[in-house]
Amino acid sequence: MSSAATAPSFGQISSGHEVLALEKAFDSKDKSAIAEQRWLFRMLRSVNILILAVGLLSGLILAEALVAEHIPAAWRSAVDAATWACGLAITVCGILATVIGQFARGGDQLGLWRTLRSEAELARGQKFATLARLAAASGPGAALEALEAVRVGLLEDQRAYYERRGREHRASAGVTSLWTGVSLALAALASAAAITVLIGVQAQWLLVIGVIGAAIGAYAVDRENLHRDRGNAELYERTALRLNALAGGVDRVAAEVIGGSPQAVVAFTDLVVEELQAEHRQWVEALKVTQEQLDRLDERLREARVRAGRDASARGTVQGGAATGAAPAGEGTSRAATGAGRDSVAELTRWKPLLGAAASILPPPHGERARVLSSELSAVLEPLASGAPVSSGIAAAATLADRLRAENPLGQWLATALPKLAPVVGTVLPPLGVVLGIAAVGARLGEDAYRRWVARVLQAPIAPGVIEPAALTSTMVLAALEISPEFASAWGPERQAGNLDVITEMGRQALADPEGLWSREGDRFNGDRAAFNRGLVALQRVLLARAVEDDTASITRAEMPGGATPATVLDAVSRLQSDPEGRATLQTAVQLVHELRNQGVDDPVAALRMVRPEDGSP
Repeated sequence: MSSAATAPSFGQISSGHEVLALEKAFDSKDKSAIAEQRWLFRMLRSVNILILAVGLLSGLILAEALVAEHIPAAWRSAVDAATWACGLAITVCGILATVIGQFARGGDQLGLWRTLRSEAELARGQKFATLARLAAASGPGAALEALEAVRVGLLEDQRAYYERRGREHRASAGVTSLWTGVSLALAALASAAAITVLIGVQAQWLLVIGVIGAAIGAYAVDRENLHRDRGNAELYERTALRLNALAGGVDRVAAEVIGGSPQAVVAFTDLVVEELQAEHRQWVEALKVTQEQLDRLDERLREARVRAGRDASARGTVQGGAATGAAPAGEGTSRAATGAGRDSVAELTRWKPLLGAAASILPPPHGERARVLSSELSAVLEPLASGAPVSSGIAAAATLADRLRAENPLGQWLATALPKLAPVVGTVLPPLGVVLGIAAVGARLGEDAYRRWVARVLQAPIAPGVIEPAALTSTMVLAALEISPEFASAWGPERQAGNLDVITEMGRQALADPEGLWSREGDRFNGDRAAFNRGLVALQRVLLARAVEDDTASITRAEMPGGATPATVLDAVSRLQSDPEGRATLQTAVQLVHELRNQGVDDPVAALRMVRPEDGSP
């Protein structure tokens, strides 16, 4: 009996116990994950709305206090009852938000959803991978049917899903932008209206506008953190494009199967599954923003209550000053508010480039969180930039500054990434000391020397102009040849003859025009371009190391954080370069430092210490 006669058909394979077990596991986990997601998001949306209600009700109570003396006596009892009801509602909303949030945190609903979703995605991928593997073993006919099943049931199904979800997240992001726009409009109104303080018009209503605007702004931030619409939209759109590219290769895979290579369907299925798993890993990483929102529940409630409290206190100061005649109405408070506003502007301005760099460089969820905070910071700074910032703006600035000092995405990334590097760098330097050392050296170098320093730290290819060829000497090139056996052998006769001019010129050309050097001297390597490239990299790295050593020779230990030196920093860097995770973290850290330099930060060491004040001075 032939093997073809005994090979199972695709129908038998797809209805076999192994495939059906995986399909059943996926269906079960998928339904459970969807149910947990709906329940979790229902709870978290309720918490966000309750916190918004606390802020808005606080604004109403403040408004009542401002108009109390103008309320007719007949309405007094009704207004008092309404004020009492608002206060009670604030208490109830706070209690409900705390209870609901605690239920979500205590039951680890987010972790359960994440686990179920991960298990469902794993079962989905395993189902189709198993189907492809068994069909390929059965022969080309079954493999072609499996390819069609993978195309329709996995690739097209998921591509349609990501395209649809990408559109939905874009639409939801528009709703968040509307909330943000309302908040910014209120902040701008408060800022513009502050001019009326100077001409004697009652300005206390600006406090109410500030409280309401801050509450709406905080809700917009919380909504973005919950749904992660912008980040998810970009992720889903990129995934859909990559799946679309894979779909374009189905015909080629089918041709290979027909040509006698049924294993092509296995390779294709693995590519699709890996693409989906890569997206899922990024999605799981981004869930840290939602976890942070849960962790910050108590603080968010406290902020909602404190906003009104601070503004009420500031209002009381204005009224008290007028009552005692200490100064003309609004004059003393205007000066105090202006001073406090300038202090707040100064502190938040120092945060601006840090958040900008984090938003541009950090991976999710930290980069997304930085973008949200950067937008919030701009909204807070705008009213404070006026000549007479109102106390609502000052309160919002103080609250944001407190949050940034306590927890910020750049500090959180450092706290997450750097401890993993400690076993790699050993006792040479603490991980944060490595980052600060890189920043400290870079800050003390001119533009050309800085480019050399970055290339040395990243062990990157040397671009023309990084090292000035005319600065090379024969001694420097001869020393580099000791580390480049390919070039040492190619120019062996010149070395033996002591023809230093030719050797020096070769070194200069290796920096200025490597392609021209290969064109002229390729015969020395018997046409082996790979050998030439290996020797060139080794030669350039030695020359770069020598140039960096000269650039940093004047930097003393006293100028470095923690008593480090450029040499010890490079020693730690070389250890990180040998570790894949260390190399990735190092690259991100260097990009951060570079972005801070581009944004005009003169002292990146002080800036980085500001995001991790609890670490002290390494």
